[in-house]
Amino acid sequence: MKGRKFSFREVVANEYREKGALSKDEIEDLRERWNNTSGGTVHVQSPESGHVKPGGAKEVVFQGPRSSTEDYWIEFRDSMARKWLLELDNREPQRVRDDRDREYKRRDIFLRREAYLQYRKKQKELNLWLDKNLG
Repeated sequence: MKGRKFSFREVVANEYREKGALSKDEIEDLRERWNNTSGGTVHVQSPESGHVKPGGAKEVVFQGPRSSTEDYWIEFRDSMARKWLLELDNREPQRVRDDRDREYKRRDIFLRREAYLQYRKKQKELNLWLDKNLG
């Protein structure tokens, strides 16, 4: 699947996480590419069976231009109906839960305190940078 990232702020945040602080010119270049990215999600299915037998594999070839304003992924379910996500350029799929948009849950404040606090600190720094640079 291929889909437009939800917001321009998300696009800039992802670039910031990958490359660090961006210049005004880099932000404007991203804005132009984001404005020219079509909305919605494109679903692509193979004409062959979507089922893969245990121990089997299925080759997937990505075709077309890549853009930092779009996400590219494959979602599938295993034999126990668990949902998985394989993003382009990753070799291992990640287990997905229905609430996957939240990286940490409230209970993690107690169960994984240090990791949670570090995550919150980075998120706060990123949000301050975005607020300052995106107006």
